Amino acid sequence: MRISFVSHEYPPLGGGASTALEQTASRLAAAGHDVQVVTVGTGWKTVCERTDSGMEIVRMGVGRTRILAPGTKELLASCFGLRFMAFRHLRRFRPECMCAFFAFPAGYAMIRAAKRLNVPLLVSLRGSDVPGFSGERLGIFGKVLPWFFRTATRAAALVVPNGRRLAELAAPHAGQAAVHVLPNGVDTDVFHPSASPRQDSVVRILFVGQFIARKRCRELLEALAALPDHGPAMEVGLAGGGPLEPELQSLAARAPERVRVRFLGLTDRDHMPDVYRNHDLLVQISRSEGVSNVVLEGLASGLAVLAAPEAVDGCLDGAGGIERLERFDPRTLGSVLDRLAGDRARLAALQSEARASSSQLGWGARIAEFERIASRAVSDFSRS
Repeated sequence: MRISFVSHEYPPLGGGASTALEQTASRLAAAGHDVQVVTVGTGWKTVCERTDSGMEIVRMGVGRTRILAPGTKELLASCFGLRFMAFRHLRRFRPECMCAFFAFPAGYAMIRAAKRLNVPLLVSLRGSDVPGFSGERLGIFGKVLPWFFRTATRAAALVVPNGRRLAELAAPHAGQAAVHVLPNGVDTDVFHPSASPRQDSVVRILFVGQFIARKRCRELLEALAALPDHGPAMEVGLAGGGPLEPELQSLAARAPERVRVRFLGLTDRDHMPDVYRNHDLLVQISRSEGVSNVVLEGLASGLAVLAAPEAVDGCLDGAGGIERLERFDPRTLGSVLDRLAGDRARLAALQSEARASSSQLGWGARIAEFERIASRAVSDFSRS
């Protein structure tokens, strides 16, 4: 199969969706498919490259500078580039099928290209592109997102949400569009438990994500700042960056002496497996998530996971190693962190469950499923 993936971000740009796209595209190429990725790079120069597996990556220069979430102007420039600059690269490649990561900007931008090439368009829903998930990242686009979303999903041959929650949020807007839920996977060869478990008496807690309101990193630091002076020793690492960092630094200074807070910065993807393995407990408390790469990577690395109710998608209901908060607020979060840090037996049991469940979370089954639904979309489209 010849397939073109289109997205406004691809590593090193972007976050979890970018990583999922890289895994999907590269594994399909390794399986013998002809794969092209058309995306946005940094600066103004368009660069074409080819990987060892033969996959083609086109990084269009539209002036982007931010590594993580793009600003409003960068999002607008990305939409312009995908809509008006991508077609010549797609036409040269001649795909049988196109898959846009994010309904906006890529899904909306690719409607006309798919029609001109006469190929089916799959739209992969990632989170911030779905109305009701998180409008804050999209700035002014958040107000018109429902229109872009409806236009993209109703033109798609298949809508592919990353999780059940996204499918539920998409349903009122997507009309009669065909929907197939396909969660992320995790590379269990890269993310795996340490060969020799740490014997440190300090419980190491990890937060991974952007420092934005939706991730509730402020509430995590508020919970730590409110802990009593006496209790188990903790070291809390925050891997990420974003606009809330100055406020988080200020809150970290208020934590009791037994709680050490470390800002790990924007950690390179190649170093993240070691970051996970150097910790005991992952905190995922985002107020809205699909199937989070961070949770999958944490579980595969043998970490226990403490999660807010809305931070773990229903697709992971059967996964072990996850302690779910009954409700979320900073006081409850702090109390449960203190309890887990002081109960090494419970922590070890959760870690054991995480290791046992990781074998079911790999990318192999996800890629095989993607191959099936993409092939079926091509077949159905050719008969229509």
